[in-house]
Amino acid sequence: MQRKEEAKQDSSARTKRPTTIKILLDSGKLKANDRLIMAGYLPDYVKAKYNELDSYFQAEITGKQGKANAVKWLHDGNEYSISNLTQIILTALHPENQSPTATAGGSYWKLLGTFQTLYEWADEVWNEQNQ
Repeated sequence: MQRKEEAKQDSSARTKRPTTIKILLDSGKLKANDRLIMAGYLPDYVKAKYNELDSYFQAEITGKQGKANAVKWLHDGNEYSISNLTQIILTALHPENQSPTATAGGSYWKLLGTFQTLYEWADEVWNEQNQ
């Protein structure tokens, strides 16, 4: 019985997908100081104010592996998790300051000059590494 549980734990440990930023940093796809811009699915209330050249919609990879300091918002210079930063921006721009219920930050950002969201890119890298 114990062997079954150990095998199950080992199997799930191999297949559990790490965070988007961790996958891209560990694989060398992202590095410190890489510039990100908000992209991907953006609600209409964000699109109405969106300008990819505005620092409000830009962040920089810090290269740190911590969950709370993976990106630096170019608008204020502070470090955030990508999901927390996304939530801050979406809430601030919402006409009623409503906070989204759940925010997968990697789905809202892309590396400057690319077309995939970070989430899509990380999925691609993860799938290649785990075939």
